[in-house]
Amino acid sequence: MNTYLTNTFSPRMLRTGASAYVSGLSPREAMGMACAPNIVDCISHDVTASIFSGLLGRKVEHTRVDLSLEPGDQLICLIPNFRANEAREFTYDEVASSGVLAYLIQVA
Repeated sequence: MNTYLTNTFSPRMLRTGASAYVSGLSPREAMGMACAPNIVDCISHDVTASIFSGLLGRKVEHTRVDLSLEPGDQLICLIPNFRANEAREFTYDEVASSGVLAYLIQVA
């Protein structure tokens, strides 16, 4: 069983036959969970990893990987509450000022 910190979730991350249960969290709850030992950082953008480092008070690694989640795995998913009209890298200020949406995804 692994626990991942991510900034996104897609059903494509699930191994064939796995199911996901999604629960909303307060950002404070999620941030507390994300500081537990043995969390695997899977943050897809350097700017987002930098902002999460400041929010969590620990170094969050920028680690773009393809996850293949299996039963017992879980994600602590912090999603910046920001969308742009075009696909591009966001600035630090855009993401930092947007706040976050937080979810716990448990794989069964």
